[in-house]
Amino acid sequence: MNGGNLVLTLEQLCNQNSTSLRRKRLHQDDYYLFFLQESGSLQIALGFQVLELKQGDMLCVSPGQLHAALSATDSVTWVLSVVPALLSINDQAVFRWASDQYEPLPLPALYVELLIQGYRWTNELARVNVTQEISQQLRATALQACLRLLTVHYEQRKAHVKKVQTRPELLIHSFQGLVAQSFRTVKSPAAYASLLHVSASYLNEACVQVTGHPPGYWIQQQILEEAKRSLGYSELSVKEIAYALGYTDVAYFSRVFTRLAGVSPSLFRQTSRK
Repeated sequence: MNGGNLVLTLEQLCNQNSTSLRRKRLHQDDYYLFFLQESGSLQIALGFQVLELKQGDMLCVSPGQLHAALSATDSVTWVLSVVPALLSINDQAVFRWASDQYEPLPLPALYVELLIQGYRWTNELARVNVTQEISQQLRATALQACLRLLTVHYEQRKAHVKKVQTRPELLIHSFQGLVAQSFRTVKSPAAYASLLHVSASYLNEACVQVTGHPPGYWIQQQILEEAKRSLGYSELSVKEIAYALGYTDVAYFSRVFTRLAGVSPSLFRQTSRK
C-alpha cells in the first residue's frame, strides 16, 4: 500500500504448517515488521534466538534485525510492514525497545480483537467501489489506527517495565544499549563503567546479578553476533570484517571468533551459506 513515499503493507498467512511454510534464510529488511498470531503457533528466528509465537502474541522486528520464519502449526498470522519514514522519532524508539526485548509480547485480549478486526476491515476496504487512490487512502488510514494502538500498548509496557525495574536492572539496560551502539570502538568493561558513571566493580556486580554473566560476556556476544551477520550476509573479507569491528590484528580476531563460536570465521561462512 503506497501513499506518496509512505508505505504500509498487510499480509495474512493462513493455514500454515511446517510442511507448507516457505522456509527462508535469516535476512534483514529496511522496514518494521509486526507479527500478530491470531491462532496456532509460529516459530521465528530473531537474531540468533528462536522464538515461538502463540495465540495473542505480538512480535516486533526492527529494520536491520536478522529474522526468518522457521516452522508453523495450524498458524494464522497477520504481518504488518511499515517503513520508518511513516513513524515519528518517538514511535521508532518505542518499537526499537519492543524489538530489543527479543521475545514475543502477549497483547491484552481486547487489543488482539481490535487489531484483527482492523486488519480484516482493511482487507474488506479493497472491495469498496472507489478509485484505487481513495481505496489506498482508506486502507492506510485503517492501518495507521492499528499502528497507533500498538504504539500506545508498547509505550505503556515500556513505562511499566521501567517503573518496576531496580537500580541494577536500569543500569544494565543502559549498559546493553550502550554496548549495542559502541561495541566496535569500546571493548573494555571499565570504559563502559566510566561512560555510565559507576565503578567497574559495581557494573560487574550488577551485571552478574541481573543477567548471570559479567559485562565482558555481553560485549563479546555483541561482537560475535555482528561478526556472524557480516560473515553470513555480506561479501566482506574476514580482514575487512575484523577492521570494521575494531580489530587491527586479523589473526587475533580469528582466535576470538573461534573461541566464542566454536568454529573459525571461514568455516562459519562456509556452513552458513549452504
